[in-house]
Order: sequence, then C-alpha cells, then structure tokens
Amino acid sequence: MNQTEDNADEDTLDPVLAGILGALWQAARAPGGGALSLARLSKRAAVQMSVLRRVLTQLAEADLAEAEIDESGRGTARLTAEGRALCDQLFETPGALPDLDDTDDDEDPGGSEHLPRIH
Repeated sequence: MNQTEDNADEDTLDPVLAGILGALWQAARAPGGGALSLARLSKRAAVQMSVLRRVLTQLAEADLAEAEIDESGRGTARLTAEGRALCDQLFETPGALPDLDDTDDDEDPGGSEHLPRIH
C-alpha cells in the first residue's frame, strides 16, 4: 500500500459507524423525531445488537450520541447537538448517506416474508 492509499483509508468513514450515525441523523431530522429504539436502530443500520451497543458507547464517550438502556437491555439512542452538527456535515452531500433499512418494524411483525414456504 502506498501513501496515497493510506490517506484514502484514513478519510473513509467506517461503514458500520456511518450506518449508525446515518440512521440516528435521519431520525433526528424526521418530524417529531429524535430517539430510535435500539432494535429499530440495529435493523436500520444492519448491525448486530452487540456491535450497536459497543459503537453507541464510543459515540457517547465522544459526546456525539446519548443512549438510555434499561436492565432488560432495551433502550433508545439519539444524537446530541454536537452529533447532529457532525452528521449535518457528513451526510448533507447527496449520496453521502449509506443505504439504510428504513422499513417499519410493524409492517410484518412476524417476519413471515423471510420464512421458508411450506407447500
């Protein structure tokens, strides 16, 4: 790898981080939006819950996001004002936002569309 490739790697946002920030940013911009449940955020960002919680911890330490998690592991997350400002800079460019699964969890509550069909 040469110096140019090294610099390009440093300028690239981690896709997992981009997905989580992008989903939180979209929620913050939605009318009446702000917080997302961890389950919905995990689905929209297409990351496992353990990865999501680890990244949210890092974002909270950097004062970019807030997460509230109860004893059962359920919770919500939202961007801080600083996180929103950062995401405004990152994602305002057309095409900068990663493709997110923004389908509503309630559309197919049983997840039946993903089950094998029995004839």
